[in-house]
Amino acid sequence: MTEAATQLRVPPAPPLPDTRRDLLASRAMKRQRTILDHVEDVFVLLWDDPAFKKLNEAVFHSQAVHGNTHIDDVFAGIAIKDKAKDLQMIELMDQPMDAIVHALRMVRNRYRLGRPYRKGQARVVITTPTDEGEENGNGE
Repeated sequence: MTEAATQLRVPPAPPLPDTRRDLLASRAMKRQRTILDHVEDVFVLLWDDPAFKKLNEAVFHSQAVHGNTHIDDVFAGIAIKDKAKDLQMIELMDQPMDAIVHALRMVRNRYRLGRPYRKGQARVVITTPTDEGEENGNGE
């Protein structure tokens, strides 16, 4: 046998995508965006709004804007839905409020901002007055 007869012919590989857009379009397993992803997009957009941030701040009902953290969640959900309408996000515009509020709570957990998580991180200090007028006698 000659050397030419034993060589393998290797076909050229398919070309690589030219742009990022082409790269993303060629992804083998495309994951559908969920309501959580859409709520997260709006959550991040609204984060710079002090009123929206305040609705997400309380960990106890006594700290809530509306006296109850669940009600604050509904108002935050309304803000998310209103912003989604402004942005013409059809994925959120017609979602029921309970779905948006549930997604909001899950999104907060993605950022370690969930109320139960933050409540567990809060340090509660119980103080008792003393005769000298100090908080608890330990200088705290």
